[in-house]
Amino acid sequence: MAENDGLRWLGELDQAEVEKEDFAAKGQGKYTVNGLNPHDDNWLEEASQKVHAAQGDDYVLLDRGLLTVNQLNWLLKEVYGELTYCDDNHQLMWYNRQYDDPNQMMGRRRPEQVGDNMDDVHPDVGNVRKYAKQVWYGLRAKADGRDEVWTPVSRGHGEPIMHYNRYKRIEDEAGNFRGIAEWVVDLKPLAEYYCRTNGLKMVPDEQAQRPDFVETPADVKRHQADIDATSHPSN
Repeated sequence: MAENDGLRWLGELDQAEVEKEDFAAKGQGKYTVNGLNPHDDNWLEEASQKVHAAQGDDYVLLDRGLLTVNQLNWLLKEVYGELTYCDDNHQLMWYNRQYDDPNQMMGRRRPEQVGDNMDDVHPDVGNVRKYAKQVWYGLRAKADGRDEVWTPVSRGHGEPIMHYNRYKRIEDEAGNFRGIAEWVVDLKPLAEYYCRTNGLKMVPDEQAQRPDFVETPADVKRHQADIDATSHPSN
């Protein structure tokens, strides 16, 4: 999967180290809630009660803002695309539920999955779990200095791309790894809007490249940073 999805560098990681990723979440993250069964469908409610979580009209002081929990929920539901956060203990902690029906989502999530470990979230089918572990290890170790991974998702081998998954390393203020954020987005409407508002058209490329030969936005950004470091900042 790594080669077909434009992520050849993941296949070049130390696979023995990749396999050590604790997808069963037996470890301890900075904010792990202990003493609960992570497989419980009511884990979120039980964990919230145990830690006395803020809710409803309680105010939350953010980095640059003050919002209630209700306001945060409303805001995050309206973010373009689907967001998911998994903590540094390989647990699914949150997603912005935009639909009551999971089947309407590009990256399907169910309410009872919150609190599940990565083994539970990723089926042991084909190389799904192996690929997920590569992404986790690559971002946790910041392999080759990378802090994000882009994955095009298609209906099948050789089929048109449906949407893109972006996995981003999350760090605290000291640079410590605190988990992974996933952004799932259908870029086609944005591309079509861009073309219409600029008088452009999308046409087939007779020399279309395989996904693993196409630079991701992260690669383009890295290369530009290298150029700026040796010359001058780009405009």
